[in-house]
Amino acid sequence: MSEKTKCLLSREECQALMDRVYLALDGALSGDEEKAVFCEVEKYPCCVEKIEIEKKYRSILVEACRCKSVPDALIQSIKKQVSGLLDGNRL
Repeated sequence: MSEKTKCLLSREECQALMDRVYLALDGALSGDEEKAVFCEVEKYPCCVEKIEIEKKYRSILVEACRCKSVPDALIQSIKKQVSGLLDGNRL
């Protein structure tokens, strides 16, 4: 983090704010709560920098974990193996 964006919050305050930011990014807050969090973040340039890093990280994860279709034969094979385990049979 550059000197220009040195955090103005205590470590505990910063962590608490970032915890709320993560909830907002995950869609776990109401619209009003989300707006309040991002309004608060705008007061602290260090938080804006952290959010940009978090967004990039999440974007990379989403790109790497794109859902692809799974062949039906594989699904059936997995179900059969799990069923065998539940019945006490070996795979």
